[in-house]
Amino acid sequence: MPRAYTAYEAAAEKPEIITAWLVGIPSLPAVNDPSTTIELYFTDHSAEILYEGKTYLPSPLSISAPKASKDMEKASGAVALCNLPNQFSGYAKNYRIKDGKITVIHAVLNESTWIGMTTFVGIMDAPTITESQISVNISAGRSVAALIPRELYHLSRFPHLPSSKDPRTVNLK
Repeated sequence: MPRAYTAYEAAAEKPEIITAWLVGIPSLPAVNDPSTTIELYFTDHSAEILYEGKTYLPSPLSISAPKASKDMEKASGAVALCNLPNQFSGYAKNYRIKDGKITVIHAVLNESTWIGMTTFVGIMDAPTITESQISVNISAGRSVAALIPRELYHLSRFPHLPSSKDPRTVNLK
């Protein structure tokens, strides 16, 4: 069963097509005021794209598409925005990117309109910021094991740690 709409499939079957990746971050909360949010939309196309009422700004994108493992475990991938002005680096400082929702869409130009297929919807990890790019790892969600704090030390796992024993019962040689 195909995941794409028939309009997308028809546009993609043409002998010559123009495609673009669309990356949408619909809601980034501010660090100081979580009720204040911004929306960011980027594309790897050379010009702005208007898709479903949102304007996607051109930016060099590097997308490693999320893939599920053979046993259908959680999918993960990465998105990097390159050569951004300082304004967007400031967003990384003033807005909480970690755990923000991200949508990756593959779009095909059909005459004058863009037709897209949602490739991945997930959440972002903490960003890695360098002089040339901002990159985030994306995943389908957080597992329960990742959300529950781990127990660092337990007597059954580390029986030879001196601090894990009652000092009155430790043999002194």
